[in-house]
Amino acid sequence: MGNTVRITYDRYADALYVLLRDGVKARRGVEVVEGVTVDLDADGAIVGFEVLEARARLGDAALSTISIEALPEPEEIIPPPEERIAV
Repeated sequence: MGNTVRITYDRYADALYVLLRDGVKARRGVEVVEGVTVDLDADGAIVGFEVLEARARLGDAALSTISIEALPEPEEIIPPPEERIAV
């Protein structure tokens, strides 16, 4: 359950939120530094995090450009047996 990552930015509140686990309810928030809160589920696993005063912390360039980099699937990392080099 919950593997869609969503990034939202509220320019009026100047708040950035990164939801790491869609569909998982946050039970509590822990402020790790002033203005940055990590939301945790009932088991203490990270659900997402919020950055207040995002422009000051991250800069306009970071908020105007989002780069999404997907991790390769395991089969993309390990070649099939017929393509492996014997040592």
